[in-house]
Amino acid sequence: MDLYSSEYLSEAFLLAEEALANGEVPVGCVLVRNRQVIGSGRNAANECKNGTRHAEMVAFDQATRWFDSQEVPTTFDLTDAFLYVTSEPCMMCAAAICQLKVGTLIFGCRNERFGGFGSVIHVQNVFGYQYPVQVYPDVCRDRAIALLQRFYEGENPNVPIGYMMNEREEEPVLESVPEKSVLLCTSEMHDSHHGMIRPPSPLITRRERRHSLSERAASGPSHHGHVKYFCRERGHGYITPSDPPNSPDIFVHISDVEGDYVPHEGDEVVYKLCPIPPKFEKQQAVHVILRGLASGVLHERWDQPIYPHKHPDKC
Repeated sequence: MDLYSSEYLSEAFLLAEEALANGEVPVGCVLVRNRQVIGSGRNAANECKNGTRHAEMVAFDQATRWFDSQEVPTTFDLTDAFLYVTSEPCMMCAAAICQLKVGTLIFGCRNERFGGFGSVIHVQNVFGYQYPVQVYPDVCRDRAIALLQRFYEGENPNVPIGYMMNEREEEPVLESVPEKSVLLCTSEMHDSHHGMIRPPSPLITRRERRHSLSERAASGPSHHGHVKYFCRERGHGYITPSDPPNSPDIFVHISDVEGDYVPHEGDEVVYKLCPIPPKFEKQQAVHVILRGLASGVLHERWDQPIYPHKHPDKC
């Protein structure tokens, strides 16, 4: 089978467009076995009021029914199946893909927020799944990214007209922390006892951010602060501004950190601020540069493997 079959990828993108039209994150997928579609799906988390109804999970449910419907009893086996997804599966779906032993995964673009096949974590490395899924990333990168940008910038039919991108283009850049609200970090968001984190939404990655916003952020003033918390496995953290005192902590995504080392609590940083669509009422730190490493701490380099078991109290 041609891994990059335009037929199956096109079907996945049609499903993603359908998700966008219904106010869902635009992700679609198609599951193919022996050149036959045995399952397909799109995101339906909002529609079903169920956060697990991702495109991949919907497709797997359909595949289960397909196997059950065969006249000749057929063992549920996806080792020779191809899964086409418009965006890199999240960590939940990545774990399901490994658990179900899907043979081949082809996806359109990387998911720098929640990607489970290398962008944030690689579930096969972290959880030790023995069956190797063959992964082919960035097959339709530009098309997939453009689709996600339309959603995160408010270009979908369910967004009020006042929030549409072309009517917000001249929205002023947020200049400083005290004048506008920022993403707040509270103790409820990260609790070392249960290991759960509930970051605010939306969380915009560098790749998803509109180019004009990135340019305006880059030309804006620099701010100084210290890393309050950063989890490489989770793909994000928080910065405590140095000025003014007692300012709320600011969210930073892993894709906006520059340099060779992974941020650690206490590191001194310089950063810019970028407003977040769709309402531009909140900001996140971008162009984050480590200017001073916390003393007495062994810092990881980005090219080193992730060892989450070494820091169970942090993640």
